Amino acid sequence: NSFPLVGNSETSLICITSKWRSRESITIDRDQEDVTNQHREPLEVNEDSRRATAKTVVWKREQASETIGAYYCEGKLKDEVTRIHTMKMPLGASFHPVALTVTANKGEHVNISFIRMAAKEEDAVIYKNGSFIHSVPRHEVPGELEVSCSHVQPQDAGVYSARYIGGNLFTSAYTRLIVRRCEAQKWGPSCSFHCPACMNNGVCHEDTGECICPPGFMGKTCEKACGPNTFGRTCEESCKENSDCRNYMFCLPDPYGCSCASGWMGLECDKGSADLSPQIENLLDPVELNSGVEFKPSCIATGMPLPKSEEFKLLKQDGTVLKPSLMVTGNRSEAVFTINRIQPRDTGVWVCSVQTVAGMAEKPFQVTVKVPPVPQYAPRLTDSGHNFLIIDINAESHLGDGPVVSTKLLYKPAKRYQSWMSVEGKSPVLNSAKRVF
Repeated sequence: NSFPLVGNSETSLICITSKWRSRESITIDRDQEDVTNQHREPLEVNEDSRRATAKTVVWKREQASETIGAYYCEGKLKDEVTRIHTMKMPLGASFHPVALTVTANKGEHVNISFIRMAAKEEDAVIYKNGSFIHSVPRHEVPGELEVSCSHVQPQDAGVYSARYIGGNLFTSAYTRLIVRRCEAQKWGPSCSFHCPACMNNGVCHEDTGECICPPGFMGKTCEKACGPNTFGRTCEESCKENSDCRNYMFCLPDPYGCSCASGWMGLECDKGSADLSPQIENLLDPVELNSGVEFKPSCIATGMPLPKSEEFKLLKQDGTVLKPSLMVTGNRSEAVFTINRIQPRDTGVWVCSVQTVAGMAEKPFQVTVKVPPVPQYAPRLTDSGHNFLIIDINAESHLGDGPVVSTKLLYKPAKRYQSWMSVEGKSPVLNSAKRVF
């Protein structure tokens, strides 16, 4: 939803479905059940030229008055139907909602807030789904108008609007309250199951128990940050229309609602967030080491604020958690870990993990530890002449890990001082060496 506050600029809705669904399964339409819509003309829905699995509606600047209202994007797969809701409202409204949607758990206390944008000598009125519920006398209208719902229930969900009593559709502000039918951290038909720990402001779906991840995060618990300006269940989509995700409000299936992409905030997603989720960079993968050596892997991360030493950890393949032995900071943070003597049992997938107040990022890498090959037997003289020696070097008889790709034989005269010389060859060709004197 680009520019949910509609002013004098072009605005649009883009509906994106999964790669395994067809574009024909997508529908964009006005939410006719919502009283904010006064228009009944069909929308001009087109295929998105930038994405193979998306449709879009675009309103030009001169069509601003036609955009106000509630909309839905619907996707179908066999008998499964998913509907996502969003809204557009006038930039010049007398009040602006703090958020386009508010999600609450059953039984929680919720404040629905509207910021006063214009002062008038009129009473302020608040509606729910078009029905009057509250008013504030003109001399008592505060800078932030609130509706409080204590012990909220699913029937409290709906579209709340605020305006002055003399206002109309074009001076009203709207926000949608979403109420999970379960209490916090519960899901299931009878809300008896415990939700996973959804990270980075992910929301637990009360029907499936899955985490719905904010735009810019993925994973079973939303623990993995996407790259810059990317989003989607597997971070496969990007904000192709702009150089970044500025001015785009992302709406996901209930009970998540709508929010800006990571790094942006505000009702129009035009304010840079003070917090930026960490990103892990330049991680070596794979890594191969000799047994017994010192291993000093480094994990480099960016973000705002920059990750601190205590926010880094390295997880070995057996679950052991290591803390950094050294930190280097500049425009990014580098955590260095020390393993004094690495062993073959350390072979496996290791994970670099960073968690800050802005989010969490993880990146796995493969570590393989090998034992250097050592010959089982000393070289053996098999034949000799007045100017040659033939020596069996036993190239294929060794302890440790292979394959052996090269063998070197060192030799020097026994009766006079001379430095070591060598003859080298590729295995298995060099099973014996002949030296002519």
